[in-house]
Formats: sequence, C-alpha cells, structure tokens
Amino acid sequence: MKHGPLDPELVRIHPRVKVFLLVCTVGAALGGALVVAQALLLAQVLAALFHGSSREAFATVSMPLIAGVVAARCGLVWWERWYPAREATRVQQALRGELVEAAGRGRIRGAGPPPAAVVAVLTRGADALEGYVSGAVAVLPHAVVVPPAVVCALLFLDVPSGLTVLVTLPFVPLVLAVVGLHTKARTERHWKVLLRLGERFRQAVSGLTTLRVFGRQDDAARRIRAACTEHRVVTMATLRQAFLSSFVLETMTTLAVALIAVPVGFRLLAGDMSLTAGLAVLLLTPEAYRPLRSLALRFHASQEGRAVLDQARRIRAAAPAPMRPAASGPHPVTVPSPARTPVVLDRLTVGFPGGPPALTEVSLTLEPGRCHALTGPSGAGKSTLLRTLAGQLPPLGGEIRIGSRTLPYVPGAAWTDALGVVPQRPHLFAMSLADNVRLGRPDAGPEEVWQALAAAGAADFVAALPDGPATPLGDGGAVLSAGERQRIALARALLRKPALLLLDEPTARLDGETEQRVLDALRALTGDERTTVLVVTHRPRVMEHADTVFHAAHGSVDVQPRLLEGQPTW
Repeated sequence: MKHGPLDPELVRIHPRVKVFLLVCTVGAALGGALVVAQALLLAQVLAALFHGSSREAFATVSMPLIAGVVAARCGLVWWERWYPAREATRVQQALRGELVEAAGRGRIRGAGPPPAAVVAVLTRGADALEGYVSGAVAVLPHAVVVPPAVVCALLFLDVPSGLTVLVTLPFVPLVLAVVGLHTKARTERHWKVLLRLGERFRQAVSGLTTLRVFGRQDDAARRIRAACTEHRVVTMATLRQAFLSSFVLETMTTLAVALIAVPVGFRLLAGDMSLTAGLAVLLLTPEAYRPLRSLALRFHASQEGRAVLDQARRIRAAAPAPMRPAASGPHPVTVPSPARTPVVLDRLTVGFPGGPPALTEVSLTLEPGRCHALTGPSGAGKSTLLRTLAGQLPPLGGEIRIGSRTLPYVPGAAWTDALGVVPQRPHLFAMSLADNVRLGRPDAGPEEVWQALAAAGAADFVAALPDGPATPLGDGGAVLSAGERQRIALARALLRKPALLLLDEPTARLDGETEQRVLDALRALTGDERTTVLVVTHRPRVMEHADTVFHAAHGSVDVQPRLLEGQPTW
C-alpha cells in the first residue's frame, strides 16, 4: 500500500499529529528566517572587519544583533528536540494502548492477531516509531520550508549560485525515492524475519514441558538458532544499505556545495563579486542542503516506522471489531440490580462473531437471589453464554432484559460493576496474592480479603504459605496448583459482593471437602437474596445445591428437573 509523506495510520492512531506537523512547519519557517538573518549579519560583519571598519560600531550594533539571532536559534534547536520527543511519546502510548486493547478483544473472543506480532510491535516497534515521529516526521517540514527560503535568498544575493542550488537540490529527494524502493522491501523482510523469530521463541517457551517430555528440546533450540542467524543476516544487510545510501547522499551534497564554493572563490579573486555577497553565499549554501541531509540520515528510521505502522494496521485488522452499543444517547444506560430484578434472556443467540452460533434462541429467566446451574456436554455453548452475559461477546440475536431495560451490546458500568466473573481458566498476575484478590475491589481491607479467601475455601492453604496473603505470585500464579488458582479467582469475585455471579466450572479442580465449602459460600450469598448466581458445571453436588438447573445441548437450553440419584452427568 502506497502512502504520501505522512502515513495515514499515524494520523489515525494520534490525530494530533496534524497539529504537530503544523507547529513544526511554523518552527521550520522561523528557523529558515533565522538562518538567512544570521548568514547576512555574519557576512556583513566579516566583510566590514576585513575592510577595516570601526570595531566600536561592531561592538555596539552588529554584535548584539548576532548574539540575539544565535540565542534565538539555540532556543529553537532545544525546542525542536523537546517538542517532537514529547509527541513521539504520546504516539507510542496511543499505539501501545490500542494494540493491547485489540489483543485483549482477540483473547476474550477467541480470535485475533498472533501474540508474537503484538509483542514485537509493542516493544521493538514502538521504539522504532519514536525515531520515526521525532526524527523523520519532525524534520520533514524543515526539508520542505527551509531550502526554498535559502534559494530565494541566494537568488537575491547571486543569481548563478542560486540557480546552481536550484538545479542540484531536486537530485537529493530523487535519490531518496530510488533508495526507498529497495529499502522498503528489505525493511518488510526484516520485520517478517523478526516476527518469525518471536513466534518460534514463544512456541518453544509455551511448549517447553512437552518438548522436554519427548526429548525434542534440542530441535527447538536449533530452530531458534537458525531464526536468530537469519535475523542477524537480514539486519546487517539492511544496515549496510542504510549506510551506503547515507554515504551517497552525503557525497552528493558535498559535491553540490563545492560546485558553488569554487566559482565563488574565483569570482572573489577576480573582483567580480562583493565580499559580503560571497561570504553570505558560502554561509547559506550548506544550509540549503542541511534539512535534506538530516532527512536522509533519518530515512532508514522512516522506513522502519512505516513498516511498524503496516504491522499495526494488520494487527488491528486481525482483531475482532469493538462492540458498540445497540442504542446511544446523551446519558449512560442504567439497569436495575440483577439481585432484585429477574434477568430475562429472550430468544438470545450467542456465538463468536463471524462463526456459527453456539446456542440459538435461548429463552430463560434468572430469578433474583437464586442459584442456577447450567449443564451440558462440552462444546454445547455454556461458556459462550456466560461470556455474552458478562459483556465479553455481543449477542448474535435476541436480547437480554433486566426488568424493563434491555441491555445494550456493550453493558455500561452499572451492569459490569454488578458482575462477578470466574472464568474456567482464571489468570493471576505477578503481584502478591492479596493484591490479586483485591483486584475485585481495590479499596478492600485485609480483613475483607481474609473473609473472601475463607468463603472461597482458600484460607487454609493461604495461611500455610511463607508470607500468607503477602506471598508474591509469578505471572499466571505459577507457584499455585490449578485448584488453588481457581479458589483465588473465586475469592476475587466474592470480594466484589456482586449482584450477579457468573461461574464457569468453579469446583472442577477441588476436592469434595473444599467443594462443599465453596457451595456453602454460594448458598450464603443467595440465602439473603443479595446475589444471583449462574454456574456452569458438570458436578452432581453443584446441581443438587442449585435452585434451577438448565441443560444446554444441540444449540438450545431447556430447564431440566432436579438431578436424581443415578442420573448421568456430562
């Protein structure tokens, strides 16, 4: 896909880039005026001193002017470093936030961009984007504004010199365009190799246990080494081309300056040109090429930044589209509490966007303050229904009503704040155990955390840990068993004191005694009608404790009688 000097993906990620370009253009115009003024003042002063003019006049008139121009240029140079760096940081933050959100949508809905691509763009890509914005994009207005201003001044001072610069200047962007045709392909290949390396490393790490069991870890290491070698070769080839292109452009601009400096020297010796004009031309000529040389030095960063934006575009396209409210208005949607109002699913169809429906035209009612069990064979759509109720998936059809209010496709804070969700495979973060529980309610005190742990049947094993609730956990809660992680996630949900609690196989990895404690806690929640519970389960004991049992199979959900002794479970 071809773009102009400014990639539209950059404007989409951070719309203030247009303002950034406008401000940089104003700064470039001011910088061009200061360059011309400084060259003219220095030429006049040097010529006057050479001809023996009064030094007092130089000290009282010319020196303050030159000092003022130099001070202004110093301030402008500092600002041109600070302002682009600040905007580049904002672009990085916007890109990272958008990609994390897109990856999160894909993770929740079971589809999305490859994890290795997301990680590469979030790390190496975001760093490259900083160089692109603060370097190439910030220098672009200077390359457009300053050379014409300098050429106009040269034409005013000396027409032959001005015409020479006017003829040679277009060769620099022409060479950049030719180099860009080759650099773009190399940069894209470099990114493909980097993504392949990241994906191989991720697969090796995630499957390390399996590789170790079958004795194939050496094969994985060889594949990673081969990918590293390929990445090294491609990187060095890209850098070699970048250095060669910079050398060619530097040589061109140096020769162009020499084409003007040599004739000016001969004309000064012959007396065909004034010393003031000659000095001004010699001082201004390098300034005509300087912005283009700066752009050439940042050309490789520009190509890498564009490659990063292309990757970001692909990641955004691969992620599921964000859910939108079914109806919008000037005020946020509010819903009654599901602990006091029935939750009605009316002809609801659920499934992943773009895929076949998992359940069609589901009609059921979750009575307030009651415990409801949802059973059925694996793959029947039970977890998908829970995700839809939690607002993680949009309904494919039908509606969800709380009293007289119909939930929008994206439940507002009044709905999500009333929910407690425990997925089938909960995630624990690299922080203390208590902080993981406190994610459910950050303002909860230590006593409330202990009460939630006790209600989830986790108090005994937490008390046995070296630091109790302050014990640090690795990412994913690696130091805990699957059942212990499940109980921590349940405590996190119970700490919220939710009006509607959605549980996906909460007791699947628990022993009988711990399962009974969890069921007693759920019974206590529904006993005083503070919480409505919907639990997906295959366990007979959970079904026995439920007030209503729903059965999902063959794309539909039916109410089934209370579980009888000897009845098969799924």
